[in-house]
Amino acid sequence: MVSGQADFSEMLARTQALEHEVAELAQSMSNSEVVGSAVGGGVTVTLADNEFQAVHIDPRVMETCDADELGDLVLAALRDGTEQLRVKAAERMALLTESINRLAG
Repeated sequence: MVSGQADFSEMLARTQALEHEVAELAQSMSNSEVVGSAVGGGVTVTLADNEFQAVHIDPRVMETCDADELGDLVLAALRDGTEQLRVKAAERMALLTESINRLAG
C-alpha cells in the first residue's frame, strides 16, 4: 500500500507542476505584444492580449498612395502581427507539450 501512496503522491506532484506551467503559459500569452508592419515600418499595428491596440501610419506613406493602397497596407500590417502572434502561440504550445512529456515520463 505504501508503494501505491508514493505513486499517487508522485502523480499529484507532477499534476501540480503541470498546472503551474499551464498557468505560466497562459500568463505569458496574455502578456504578448507584437507589432505588425508593412512598407518597412511605414504602417504599423500593435497587437496585445489578442486585441488591436494601435495603428500608426507614417505621413510620408499617405503622400505616396491612395486610400485603397493605404487600406491594403493596413491589412498587410494586421496580417503580419497576427502571424507573429500565431508563431508565438505555437512556440509556447511546443514548450507546454515538452513539459507534459517530461512530467509524464
